[in-house]
Amino acid sequence: MKSRTILYALIALIILIILVLVLRNPIKSASTSPTNAAPVKVYSFAVKDKKLASGPDKMNVTEGNHVKITLTSDADYPELHLHGYELKTPIKKDAPVTLDFKADKTGSYVMEVHFVEDATSGNGSAKPSDTSAGDKELQVSHLEVQPK
Repeated sequence: MKSRTILYALIALIILIILVLVLRNPIKSASTSPTNAAPVKVYSFAVKDKKLASGPDKMNVTEGNHVKITLTSDADYPELHLHGYELKTPIKKDAPVTLDFKADKTGSYVMEVHFVEDATSGNGSAKPSDTSAGDKELQVSHLEVQPK
């Protein structure tokens, strides 16, 4: 009788240890594993005196990558614009702006700083302008999204 009680106590102890180990280190599913998460590609740019002061000419990413593009400027401008993705954000002096997105379209896309408002008004008519094309925008970089 005494040996049976000891056997039951040992079995209970083993089960308790197994439960503690399983609950302490839960098994992660493949979908939540950090190794399966899309890599984050981070790019930084600076604009000074309407010229690119720092940043790469080309941003190379793979379809599905998470992309973060940050730009700082020494002046206020209407927008940073990533063509093709149609991501736009206003630029404020000395305040970093960020485009944060998933690269889900393959191809080559231009990123520009627009120095003046859009060339057309809401009704589609052209706005008068006395600035040349170079004074209206700065081509900052190209985003190259390669297929998986």
